[in-house]
Amino acid sequence: MRLPGLLGLAAASLAIVGVAHAATMCPDGQWHADGSCQMCPDGSWTTAPRCSLSPGGQWVPDYGRGQQMAPDGSWIPNTGSTTMCPDGRWVPGTHCVLLPDGRWMGAQ
Repeated sequence: MRLPGLLGLAAASLAIVGVAHAATMCPDGQWHADGSCQMCPDGSWTTAPRCSLSPGGQWVPDYGRGQQMAPDGSWIPNTGSTTMCPDGRWVPGTHCVLLPDGRWMGAQ
């Protein structure tokens, strides 16, 4: 009977990954980190204070520290840390949280 071991593993996974408690739905119908929605010049939405153009030519949320290249070559906001979420995407932050729509987001 390995149920207690599985429950412990599930609890540890939730502690590491987390579930989003505060999120904002922007006019594009997507969930974002909690905050005020702003539209970037390319029509995408963010709750970051502003957007900036990445060296790759895409608009990226900007939290005042520019962008950094993730290990997969994508450009993400520079928040001082990068992590890979369960869906395989690299995101800014120290851990991942699950949004209400089932997507993963980085968080500090």
